Amino acid sequence: MKVLGISAPWSGSGKTTVSMMLASLLNDSVTFKIGPDFIDSGLLRAISNKGENIDRYLEGNSYKRLICSYEKYEYGIFEGVMGLYDSGLDFDNSTYYYFKNLRIPHILVIDVSKMAESAYRIYKGYKNKYTAGVILNNFYGEKHFNIVKRDFEKYNVKIFGAVPRDESIKINERHLGLYTFMENNNIENIKRSAEKYLNKEIMEVFSDIECREREKEKVSINKNKKIYVAMDKAFNFYYEYNLNLLSKLGKIEYFSPLNDDILEKPDFIYLGGGYPELYIEDLSRNGRTKESIIEAYNNNVPVYGECGGLMYMMDNIDGKKMLGIFDGSVKSRVKLTLNYTELIPSKDILFFKKGMRIFGHEFHYSLIDTEEIPLMKNLRGNGIKDGMDGLNSKNGFGMYTHIHFFRYRKFLENFFRKY
Repeated sequence: MKVLGISAPWSGSGKTTVSMMLASLLNDSVTFKIGPDFIDSGLLRAISNKGENIDRYLEGNSYKRLICSYEKYEYGIFEGVMGLYDSGLDFDNSTYYYFKNLRIPHILVIDVSKMAESAYRIYKGYKNKYTAGVILNNFYGEKHFNIVKRDFEKYNVKIFGAVPRDESIKINERHLGLYTFMENNNIENIKRSAEKYLNKEIMEVFSDIECREREKEKVSINKNKKIYVAMDKAFNFYYEYNLNLLSKLGKIEYFSPLNDDILEKPDFIYLGGGYPELYIEDLSRNGRTKESIIEAYNNNVPVYGECGGLMYMMDNIDGKKMLGIFDGSVKSRVKLTLNYTELIPSKDILFFKKGMRIFGHEFHYSLIDTEEIPLMKNLRGNGIKDGMDGLNSKNGFGMYTHIHFFRYRKFLENFFRKY
């Protein structure tokens, strides 16, 4: 697999848009989002059909095996997180860490909308031995572009793309980041703009990645088990690997709480993250979905919720009735929480074992008021309350923390094998 990285000096420079453009030019490609952001990886997946996240905090030090599980694809595109050298942790988890350790050449996307000659100085300050050149994004016209590019050409820096300010390819943002792949109306415009704005010489920068260690192929455990996964505009924050693994442990059935779908004889229910707070009227009134989930829960079917899924499992969101598996209320859009997390369960819960270390991240804009006692101690991160995360009632479990199943695949396999 030939690989190329897309990075930037800071967030909001256009990395995702450029990565989507590049993926649209390649028929046989897989996209990788560095870091925990499942919104960006979902947008990339809308173009390439394969969009994975790479994060050694979430996945452990064998994360390269996850990359190499996609080596059958001809091309791999790696989109960075935040600015090139940003990490914000007590260890290096920056985009540059991965480019350096995996020896991935990369292109720097610079948003030039509020600068001119300064763009080259920014590039000069950020470049490293793996930097192949730039893509100049968001210029206002030919005169502006000519001023910006002058020093790049003078010092023989390769310009692999020039993207003008264009509202038709803009990806709008809200309180948790970009609009999701299920909401974005500009994906087709981004595809069409790729050949117009990107230099085809970019293909010469791709470099082979070496794969020595490979993940063993998983075998199906019980394809008769029906694993229901919520998937619509309210619930779509999922890692590609999580869904791939579940598809090998059973048969995935997607359902939409917004469409009031009925779950027919589920064996496991996965309520992922998303934006339930934007759709509380529909979620509250759609009784068939709620009734079928509660019926399954009362029949001892495991119900697992992450973040938005946890919110849906509470009694109400902003006063609107939800599932009521857990007592308590959710107040939405009150406080942004964004952290990596490290948790220790106080007892065995679903596929988690008492005392094990769970590494994940929390990313929400809500607070939960509950008298229920969370069962996972936060060594890192905030959790639900008092430095604790994870509510459990019988076979129902929900937490603010999102996890990547790669690190816990053996635990999930054992869980599905036994129950």
